[in-house]
Amino acid sequence: IDGLLGWFFRGFNKTFSWASNAYGNTVARLVRLAVIVLFVYAGLLALTGVGFKVVPGGFLPTQDRGYAVVYAQLPDAASLERTQAVVDKISKIAHETPGILNTVEFAGSISSAAISRTRPRCFFHSKNFRSEKRANRVCRRFWRRSMRAYARRFPKL
Repeated sequence: IDGLLGWFFRGFNKTFSWASNAYGNTVARLVRLAVIVLFVYAGLLALTGVGFKVVPGGFLPTQDRGYAVVYAQLPDAASLERTQAVVDKISKIAHETPGILNTVEFAGSISSAAISRTRPRCFFHSKNFRSEKRANRVCRRFWRRSMRAYARRFPKL
């Protein structure tokens, strides 16, 4: 076998030895630089923290037109009538919330190329979407109202 495939095994062993030595040298160099690597890592963590402080929490991009999207998910066996009842209740809460101009609701979802009667979605339009603070207040107001109303208005799952 050595006469027939010896050239292959010698080449393999030579390449494997070179790769092993390169890996060992790289690891040894990184271990020596561990303190520097830890400082770089700590710096990256600090930059992440600064990024969270600098970027506004309620950021609304300039292309936002004052729309909020609400998705709901019912159990897989839910009927379209049950889904429509949930959509109607979400819409009622939205219309009772000051600052929401109008709503568009869909009882079923076709976003995944498969019609689903258990995943309704609703779009809300804010009366004054020019002000980021006002739009955030409207969203928070709707969220609070819907969470308070959840237990007593939605059908039991």
